[in-house]
Amino acid sequence: MQYALDKLSILTVLPGIRNDDLTRILHYLEVSDVEKEYSILKIFPILENCN
Repeated sequence: MQYALDKLSILTVLPGIRNDDLTRILHYLEVSDVEKEYSILKIFPILENCN
């Protein structure tokens, strides 16, 4: 979620809700900045033309 919100062109993130998803989504508001860190994504290859 933080990754999406950090993008300049994204203003809103609207997660889908199923079963206990709401509890997990709201937990995001309580986690530390370290837990929101997403720099690990840089190690994954960029997929192009994912048809």
